[in-house]
Amino acid sequence: MDAGACEGFFSLYALERGAQVLAFEPVPEIARALEKTLEEYIEAGRARVFALGLGKEREEKTIFLHPTNSGGNSLNQEFTELWGKEKAKDQKKESLLFPWMKLYPP
Repeated sequence: MDAGACEGFFSLYALERGAQVLAFEPVPEIARALEKTLEEYIEAGRARVFALGLGKEREEKTIFLHPTNSGGNSLNQEFTELWGKEKAKDQKKESLLFPWMKLYPP
């Protein structure tokens, strides 16, 4: 299970080692991109993507989107804003860590 799957780094790591994956991503645009990234595994029946978050209860929440880094998306608006100010300068570097991974923009 990949909760908050984002671009699918962990999902791909697990799938490439033979696992089956249930990936949960609450941001619809990112979930659609994740489906493209995992397409071959979805077609093979080894992965499923759910465009929702996980929690103790069924409820609707607001997720705050970081303007430049989806890893900064959060249910906590203050965290998203603070993290964005401190990490924005490193975003470009972080996006180059996995050049081998086939990622699709939302």
